[in-house]
Amino acid sequence: MKKLLPLTFLIFLFSSSFSQWCSNTIKIGGIDAQTAFNNVSVLEIDASGAAWFNLDNQYGGRGFGMVSDSDTLMFYTGTDLVTHLHPTVNAIAFDNNDSVWVGTNNGLAQFDGISTTGWKIYKTDSSDIPANNVTAIQVDESNVKWIGTSNGKLASFNNGVWTTVKSFDLAINDIAIDNQGGVWVAKNGTPGLARFYDSTWTDFNDFSNIKFITADNLNRIFVSAEDSLVVMFNEIIINVIKGRSDWNLELDDIAVGPGGGVWVSSNQGLLLKSANRFYRFNETNSPVPDGMRPVPLEFDADGNLWYSYQYSQDGTPYPGIGYVFKSAEDADPISVTNVNTVDGTVVQPESNFPVAAFCFGDSVVMNATETADSYVWGEDGNATDRSFVVYDSDTVPLAYEAPDKCYYYDTVRVIAQKVFKDEEICVVTVSLDTHNLVVFQKTPDVGTEFYYLYREVQTDVFDYVTQLPATRLSVFVDETSDPRVKSYKYKITSVDTCGNESEVAETFFHKTMHLLFDQDNGNLVWQNYEGRYVSNYTIFKGNTSTDLVEVDRVPWDNTTMTWKDVNVTGLHYYKVGVELDSSCIPTGTAGKKADSGPYSHAMSNVEDNRLQVGILDKLSPIQVNAWPNPFSEYTTIQFENPDNSRYELIVMDISGKVVKKLSGITDSKITFERHELPSGFYTFDLRGENRYVGRFIIQ
Repeated sequence: MKKLLPLTFLIFLFSSSFSQWCSNTIKIGGIDAQTAFNNVSVLEIDASGAAWFNLDNQYGGRGFGMVSDSDTLMFYTGTDLVTHLHPTVNAIAFDNNDSVWVGTNNGLAQFDGISTTGWKIYKTDSSDIPANNVTAIQVDESNVKWIGTSNGKLASFNNGVWTTVKSFDLAINDIAIDNQGGVWVAKNGTPGLARFYDSTWTDFNDFSNIKFITADNLNRIFVSAEDSLVVMFNEIIINVIKGRSDWNLELDDIAVGPGGGVWVSSNQGLLLKSANRFYRFNETNSPVPDGMRPVPLEFDADGNLWYSYQYSQDGTPYPGIGYVFKSAEDADPISVTNVNTVDGTVVQPESNFPVAAFCFGDSVVMNATETADSYVWGEDGNATDRSFVVYDSDTVPLAYEAPDKCYYYDTVRVIAQKVFKDEEICVVTVSLDTHNLVVFQKTPDVGTEFYYLYREVQTDVFDYVTQLPATRLSVFVDETSDPRVKSYKYKITSVDTCGNESEVAETFFHKTMHLLFDQDNGNLVWQNYEGRYVSNYTIFKGNTSTDLVEVDRVPWDNTTMTWKDVNVTGLHYYKVGVELDSSCIPTGTAGKKADSGPYSHAMSNVEDNRLQVGILDKLSPIQVNAWPNPFSEYTTIQFENPDNSRYELIVMDISGKVVKKLSGITDSKITFERHELPSGFYTFDLRGENRYVGRFIIQ
């Protein structure tokens, strides 16, 4: 029967402030630069916060421009840029003196950023720059300018001196400087990535045709490699993040925010790296505009994320730039109501809501109680109703649009409790009171309420034996078994708090050993133990059934096992043990380890070399009980002793080791105190005029 009434849900609201995210856009169309049909493919932010951008199209460029904090738009076309260089701008960078460096298809310009004539031109016919088509620029902390060209030249410019550092075969697309001063180059061909440090080059042949790279202040390098974001540290790949296969991602530029957040532009919108996955933001679930293909991506000092887009004006596409920012005004937390789909009961999470789960097989309807212009549940953006149905464990992002066209975000984590399928028996052995003892190690925190134990009654048919609460010691004595007669197979299943049981058929069994003495050949005969790895069998022998010691070891064989004891006279007792590859430690109340154990062997029944017919054992054991059982301090054992004969009490642990003896007993009742004995399963043997045996558990 399901115990979650009406249902219990695990809800985590991860957003700490439920901040409002908004976007400002700047339209570049409608000016004298003939911007129609252009787009922005280069975007950089200078130290003052001004955004510098290019204009690009399939036929060539239209120069570049700048937007300042006052939203003043300046456009640099029709100047020396066109006269002496080229209107196609491929790269923009800023040096430590606030000069703007502009790489074009026909030379490099150093610009003071103020006047239209404040240029200094670097071309092959007037300087030692190695090539005119400049495709990448980066400035290091020492104010050294590093440039890459379309014909694969990497050059440095320091104190007026040009130095060609490396000549690659194909174009250089991007340059990054790590915090050790290493220069990283992204290029066409293979290797698509290389690093120059301390006069040494390192090629990374796992990469080909790399377009964008970025370094952060933690010395990580981020590489856009087709549909994957590759993270490197100390020249070693430490992570690879891919989007969902149905996204068909094409990754572009990478930006790392002041707080360390990693964003990637793509053909599917903005992607936020979160551990080993991406969260996607586009026009359906964020304030970024339609028509966004944000190839350039850049953070300013205030944490605003700049992007580019295209918009339509009178049916004509024009370029624009914009930035996403966090509003100073926080919103109230998104309230999510959970509805039991069975009876319609509303379950409202409270603060400090306890950890729980809804039962797998049910569903949960989450209703956003906040009134909004639009709702977007999940990553696909297809669920836009006020409610959202969850059928399985999921992390569901929720975005809703406020009246000011800004968005609020929250993430709802819902867990559907599923029955644990991998519980296994650890070992089945034979106790000294001739019953099978099943030991298992409970798996904690998986929602299990109790266990079912099964025993094979015919080939591959298992019948229910007992129910074992998850709170009790994970040891069970099968009192209906008699290992002296045959071997047994056992299985265990888990039952969760929803009442769901794992499949018996999917559980692996354990099979005990049945030991016989072959009177005709004088051999011990037994079948293999099944359920654990077995390398060899240990043969135990003794003059009584309680003083057995190891006498030999026999390697495992996939046939019926035999062992012959030669030159034997008199009565002897035997048993066979399997030394486990790892010990079994049962767990007790609240999942704590029991003090007893570990149990390192599986034991067979005890057998002797007497004739099995016509001989009565004078001391055939009589079963007696101990009470209370289990106990923590002491227990009482009562037995028949009308003549006050002398008895000895022998107490043994699960392995058969004698742990305590009490002699001189003449009463018919014994109070046995635990003292230093650890928790676990024990058997006892009272020997005197008669023989009494039993067992108890110490908690």
